[in-house]
Amino acid sequence: MDLNSVDTNTGIGGGSIFVHEDLGFSSISLDKYCKEKDTEVCVVMLKITPIQLIILAIYRSPSGKFTNFLKNLDSILNTWHSNKVDFVICGDININYLELCNKRQQLDAQLQTYNLIGTVSFPTRKSKASTTTIDNIFIKRTKNYNINPHIKGLSDHEVQIITVENMVPTKQTKSPQRGTLTNKVYWNSNYY
Repeated sequence: MDLNSVDTNTGIGGGSIFVHEDLGFSSISLDKYCKEKDTEVCVVMLKITPIQLIILAIYRSPSGKFTNFLKNLDSILNTWHSNKVDFVICGDININYLELCNKRQQLDAQLQTYNLIGTVSFPTRKSKASTTTIDNIFIKRTKNYNINPHIKGLSDHEVQIITVENMVPTKQTKSPQRGTLTNKVYWNSNYY
C-alpha cells in the first residue's frame, strides 16, 4: 500500500508511506490538518497488539508558517495520544538539527510533552552552500534505537534508517523485537 501527501502546486515536498501487504494497517485521513507548505502529512496505523503504532510522514516547507505547523502537529498527536499508542514521525521538517535554533527548541518542547525525541544527529542534506539535518525521525524517548545514514545520491536528501527495539511486539516471543523504518523525502519521482 502506498500513501502519499504531495504539494499539488509545486510538485515538491510531501511524503510517502509504503506498507507491506502482510501487515495489518489502516490509513488515517488527516486532510483537515494539511495545508500546503505549512503541514503536509500522511499517516498509517499499524494494528499491532497491544500497542497501536502510528507512523506520520510529514513535510514542512521552509516558507510555510511555523506556528501553523506546530498547531497542526499538536492537534494530530493530541487526538491519538494514549498509553496504548506509539508514534513515529519522520520526514523533512526543514528545521536544522545541527543548530540549536528557536524553531528547534519550540518543536522539541512540544514533542517532549508526548515523550518524543529527535534521533538524527548526522547531516541529511549537503549542498555546496550548506550541510544540514533537516530530515528527522522522532520516536518515544524510552526506546532503544540505532540510526544510520544510507547515502545513495539519488536525491538532494539522504536516507535515514532506524532500527528500534521493541517497536513491533509479537505474541510468540518475549525477546526484544526489532522494527526497521526508513525515512526518505522523495522529490518528484526520485524514488529510492
